[in-house]
Amino acid sequence: MAKVLTLTTDGRNLEIENRITTLLTTQNVTAGSAIGTDYIFLCTGNCTITLPTAVSNFNKYTVKNAGVAIVTIVFTAGQNADDSTTISLNPGEAREFISNNTNWLIL
Repeated sequence: MAKVLTLTTDGRNLEIENRITTLLTTQNVTAGSAIGTDYIFLCTGNCTITLPTAVSNFNKYTVKNAGVAIVTIVFTAGQNADDSTTISLNPGEAREFISNNTNWLIL
């Protein structure tokens, strides 16, 4: 995989590779949290996507409602996104999430 970003943390260089996981789903899913992996969920049915903990998670999560039912995004461990404990996506809507190391932010 190609290197896309180099960070310096505590005097060490860390190379982050570009990895993307895409899932087309009609089921409830708990998102993964593999380091350096961005996740894309294309939901075509009535489903709930649960984001993992925001703590030490620097992946980007994209959820797209590609169907006609409501898609719900929930958060673990009492976390939230922009002070919302759940996010509902109507058909055609999408949201991207990144961590501030405590909670999720909506891009």
